[in-house]
Amino acid sequence: MEDDRYFATHVQDLEQDPFDAVNFVDRLAWRITGTTDTIDAQHLSQRFQEEISGLHMLREHFQNRIDVVEAQISHEKQKSLQALRDQHARNAEVMNKARELQGTLQLMSSKAFQFCGYVEAVHAPRARAYEALQLMKHFDEFQADQPLSSDNLKSIAQGLPKDKFGEVQARIAQKSDEIERVLVEEFVKAMRNGDVGKMKQVVEVLKEFKGSLACVDAFVEQIQSRTFRSFDIFAEILTLCQKTYPIVAQIFPDPKQAMAKLILNLFQGSLKDAMDIKLQNRGAGAYVTILHECYIRTQKLMASLKRFTAGPEFLSMLFGSVFGPYLSGYKDKERTRVVKRCSSILKAHIKKQMGSQDLKPEETLLSEEVAINMLQEFKNAFLRCAEIMAKKESAKFAEELLDLLLLHVFKEHVEYGIQETVKGLKEPQSKTIAETTFFPVVRQAAVITELFLKLFEGSIVPLVGNTVACITKRNSTVAHVEALLNDLIELQLNSLASHMSYLLETHQKRSDFKPEAQNGLVSCTEACSAVVQFVSKQVEVIRNSVDLKNLELILSDLGDKLYKAIFTHIQGFIYNSTGALVLMCDLNEYRYYVDKWGIATTVTKFDSLKVLAKLLLVDPEKLMEARLSLKGVDRKVVDSFVQLRVDYRGEKVTVPFI
Repeated sequence: MEDDRYFATHVQDLEQDPFDAVNFVDRLAWRITGTTDTIDAQHLSQRFQEEISGLHMLREHFQNRIDVVEAQISHEKQKSLQALRDQHARNAEVMNKARELQGTLQLMSSKAFQFCGYVEAVHAPRARAYEALQLMKHFDEFQADQPLSSDNLKSIAQGLPKDKFGEVQARIAQKSDEIERVLVEEFVKAMRNGDVGKMKQVVEVLKEFKGSLACVDAFVEQIQSRTFRSFDIFAEILTLCQKTYPIVAQIFPDPKQAMAKLILNLFQGSLKDAMDIKLQNRGAGAYVTILHECYIRTQKLMASLKRFTAGPEFLSMLFGSVFGPYLSGYKDKERTRVVKRCSSILKAHIKKQMGSQDLKPEETLLSEEVAINMLQEFKNAFLRCAEIMAKKESAKFAEELLDLLLLHVFKEHVEYGIQETVKGLKEPQSKTIAETTFFPVVRQAAVITELFLKLFEGSIVPLVGNTVACITKRNSTVAHVEALLNDLIELQLNSLASHMSYLLETHQKRSDFKPEAQNGLVSCTEACSAVVQFVSKQVEVIRNSVDLKNLELILSDLGDKLYKAIFTHIQGFIYNSTGALVLMCDLNEYRYYVDKWGIATTVTKFDSLKVLAKLLLVDPEKLMEARLSLKGVDRKVVDSFVQLRVDYRGEKVTVPFI
């Protein structure tokens, strides 16, 4: 470690390229002497000797490292050389075996060439004998009484020169077409009679000609004419294909080709006609619903028909040809549908509110049912968008639907309801009883927001992913609603606080805290009972109206405002000993009541208020001690409570602590 530290101090000097020894010594001397003007030669010599000794140690240290590395390199070199020798030996052995194999192959090739000569010598006479046999059979055909026939006459004729055999080719083609028509008629006749064997025989004869396709067309036409008597076109198509395929497999050599023709006719004929009938003259709402249903059922039908066709590409092509025209206008129809449905829901809700004149105590301008109905409409729209549209297009359209959702559900319903509720609140200075029917708005808005967030995660995110624009819109909307709710809660609580102050002012008498005569029984004042009764009623409404998530926050704010109102109210009176007992009784009642809320901070504040109120009960002689015991309380607050004592302003005033 010491050598490494020493090397680190000189790393820049020692690693210079080229290394200048004189310059190194000069820098070393400068570091030793520092900035002193006088030079101690003995000290300088001693330090140079130490540096030289250190450099020797450093050289030995690095020489040892070099020796170890060289030994390792030498060992690796020997291992590599030995590996090369072994590999060279193996290569030599492989080369020897390759030479032996090459000699063997040359020997085998010479023997094979010799054998081919023997076979050729034997085969030549046999070939000439076979050709002679075929010639004799051909002569026999001319000598026989039966007319000459050829299975490939038409194809052979097409290969002849047209200038010499044009007339013959035309006659052969005409006769061939006539025979094909007769055979196709035989096929249709056999099909009507249910003679599968005859049908198969005709197809076997015509399989080399275009007439086989005519058989397929005739078969498909006859099959289609017997079906489609119910309203469920999808079930009929599947049933028809399932019943037809075994028959097709017996008749045609390529059954999937025949089934492809049948499915093509069914899709472009019967299915397309049924789609036209269902979607013709339909409004936007019914249009997208029926289109989505047909889309899903067609997809299921295609999955069942895969085993009857050569591949999925054919069915995909058919699907595009049938649904392409309908899907091109889907986005406009879907957009029109959700806008009309949401507008209709909102209009019905507003009409209901206007018809009822005033809201009932349990009613607000917000409606969870209205929001749920609109969110359900958008959920269905997102589902259709995901299943009908391509991935890239569905993401863009989903963002458009999200904008419409935020407009109708939040802008036109939630935010409007909150803003109208804020307008309906009483002024904070009102002396009338504050209404708390607006607290359900907080719960309803929270429920609607929670439903929206679930819809966003379940239906929108799978379409748009973590798109920054959509996430930003969601967060900004939720934040805006929360801000509006906070303003609403603040206004409502201020209204309640104003009425609490009004109750304290109107029900509290100065004689309550400074009675002329001392009664044996001390109880709560009328003002305390009125405030507790009022707040109890409001808290009950709040508990029944606000969700648990917001309940604690609202009760905490209400507790703070109740504390401030009582604290301010207390400082407006002068207290004698009996009045101080009455005040303690009131504070005990307040503290007992707020303890039921379960808000620790509120209970703590009322406990501290009781401690301050005890200053009004302490004897003047012990007042200094009681004051000093309140170390965590602001001195100004303590002094303000002491000044509320009746003896502070009377003849007994001997309070050097102020």
